[in-house]
Amino acid sequence: MGVVDLGLKDKEWLVGGKMTYADICLVPWFFWAKRIGGDEWYAEQVSELPNFQKWWNKIIEVPKIKEFCAGIAQFDPSYVPKDVLDRLNNKTA
Repeated sequence: MGVVDLGLKDKEWLVGGKMTYADICLVPWFFWAKRIGGDEWYAEQVSELPNFQKWWNKIIEVPKIKEFCAGIAQFDPSYVPKDVLDRLNNKTA
């Protein structure tokens, strides 16, 4: 998220001044990170990333992206291995 925030400095989208595959391909990763980590974890992660927050809030309102997120939200993340959750919570390297 931090790298994306830096990449968005003074830009609305990552590449070429418009939404591209570079933006779209990151949606599932950040969507699942938020879903698995939880709202509190997510809020802490993005609290000092204004460029990322602005970009995320914009991209998830794109109708097809919104539809995609609604579809994958139906899957249960409870199968996520403990070591993955620990990495998300910085409990392991």
